Amino acid sequence: MCGIFGEFGSPQSSTNADIYSGLLNVLEHRGPDDYGLERGNNWMLGFRRLAILDLSPAGHQPMCTPDGRHWLVFNGEIYNYLELRRALEHDGVTFRSESDTEVLLQLLLRCGPSALSRLNGMFAFAFVDLTKRTFLLARDRLGVKPLYWYNQGGKLRFASELKGLLAWPDATRTINRKAVLEFLSLGYIPASSCILEGYGKLEAGTYAVGSLDRPTLNPTRYWSIDIAPGSNSGPLTTDQLSEFHELLADAAKIRLRSDVPVGIFLSGGIDSGLVASFAAESSAPPLALTVGFAEESFDETSIAQETAAHLGLKLKVLQQRAASIDDVDSLSWTFDEPFGDASALPTMLLCSAASEHATVFLSGDGGDEAFGGYRRYLEAARHGWISRVPSAAKAAGYALSQAMPLQSALRYRLAKATLPRDQMAAVFDGQGLTRDPALRSILPRDLLAQAGDVLDPVRVAWENGSALDPL
Repeated sequence: MCGIFGEFGSPQSSTNADIYSGLLNVLEHRGPDDYGLERGNNWMLGFRRLAILDLSPAGHQPMCTPDGRHWLVFNGEIYNYLELRRALEHDGVTFRSESDTEVLLQLLLRCGPSALSRLNGMFAFAFVDLTKRTFLLARDRLGVKPLYWYNQGGKLRFASELKGLLAWPDATRTINRKAVLEFLSLGYIPASSCILEGYGKLEAGTYAVGSLDRPTLNPTRYWSIDIAPGSNSGPLTTDQLSEFHELLADAAKIRLRSDVPVGIFLSGGIDSGLVASFAAESSAPPLALTVGFAEESFDETSIAQETAAHLGLKLKVLQQRAASIDDVDSLSWTFDEPFGDASALPTMLLCSAASEHATVFLSGDGGDEAFGGYRRYLEAARHGWISRVPSAAKAAGYALSQAMPLQSALRYRLAKATLPRDQMAAVFDGQGLTRDPALRSILPRDLLAQAGDVLDPVRVAWENGSALDPL
């Protein structure tokens, strides 16, 4: 997993060794194998390592070029590092290690931000050029790897987790009240926000460059999903299905590159089953793990066993123990910010138990989102007509909903369907705090007074896609 942290705009003598030790300790769970810290005039980089590629000391971070000019701390994995390495060697680059970190370092010093378009991987990193006195912070396309920041008083701090920033003795801890409202409406805190005032997250698919001596954070987007109107209509052709098969096979194969044991989380779903089927074709098929639940309605053990047997994979069933209040506390510590998805609890328990069997695990996460596996997608296809209802009719429908009993399910359905401007966002991404009667009945008036439209980011995203098919 690894953990990174650092600070720009702070003189070398401004922070003592005890503070650095605290920063390294608070992120130890992300990287128990090694640690490192380097600093100089107006810069500091720290690292906790979970060794996956090149387990030798040659993979130590922070990593620098032989001349000491360029430095890098990097959390994640560059899956196509072998292909990138061969291209760099063709250009005359020599390497001291077998790590993907050194490949990334050499690519960045030659290409800068334009290197991001060549990376196939998950990453958050900080790259420093001591001659130009510049830094580059970046995060992968989908934001798999996190990166929190704090930019005030002429200092820019960053860390893989919010707690890494709170480990500084002068860290402020004021709750962001709007973020509380966002959480209560959405069940999570959007990427554009943070639970604490003055802190933020570098968003997925963005990077930021700046000066080590006068650091500011001005992110630039280098990637986003671009779907043209009409591009998703019609059945897939044979060629498209063939290309999809090749992409899936390559995605599984390239993620099995590792110098430590790799496993796979196998449930009864199609998504993890597909990943397992491609992983099973490798020369060293991974161990498959599944969770067994006492509640029959949740247990998918039998389907996982059938899948593993069909693919010739060794399967180990981990029986899920009952969660305790201590587990809930651990969950809040792990996530740093409020997160309202109950599946996080069994996932955390699974990962804790799985760590005894392998270091890296593949999973089917994202399959439902990418390929329409949730009921919401069927509902979107059925209810697309809502977005075409005239505004006057929506206003009348909303007025009618307010005359219904507070606990009425029809009241909520009608209120969501008639929410102005949000269209389908009202059905799937929260009703909007200022109109939700249940939330209005329990929240203090002073908090409601600050609400405004806390769902603006969701509304804007839906309006930007207004020309597209709702599904």
